[in-house]
Amino acid sequence: MLHEGMLADEFGVSRTPVRQALQKLAYEHLVETRTGVGTVLSPMLPGQRGECERVLRALLQAAADCAQGRVLSSGLRRRLEDSAAPEAIPDETGEQFFRAHAALLDLTTSLVDDRILRDALRASQWRWVRWRMSDRVAAPLEAHRDLALTFERLRPCTTDRAVFETLARAPL
Repeated sequence: MLHEGMLADEFGVSRTPVRQALQKLAYEHLVETRTGVGTVLSPMLPGQRGECERVLRALLQAAADCAQGRVLSSGLRRRLEDSAAPEAIPDETGEQFFRAHAALLDLTTSLVDDRILRDALRASQWRWVRWRMSDRVAAPLEAHRDLALTFERLRPCTTDRAVFETLARAPL
């Protein structure tokens, strides 16, 4: 259960930005607001996992199709080369794994010019991060290995199109 007041106190902000963040999360179907209950995490039903992956891969392919084929800027190249791929040995909390996924999400969405595609890709990637975090709990070594492999495959990419084409085929 997510309480606006408690979150506002925890992060030292008013309830307005917390409410706005929760509304965005609801829009992305990551949380649900239930009458008489409050805001709760949306359930992750195992039967929906395949559909989540198909949608993410389709959006990555759409991003590749819409990409301009621009050469990555030196700043983006550096971010990609220095990206926070997780260590081979999983950390206890999963924070490193989460940060690596968040960095990948930030990098990829920064390459999308179309706002609608960018928002859809971001929402889909966040849903996928939730699945991968649950995978990390069940099989940490495999989850870390897959993410490290994805980062390794991305390092040689030099264009925005190559990044999306690589991700569309990578073990996310």
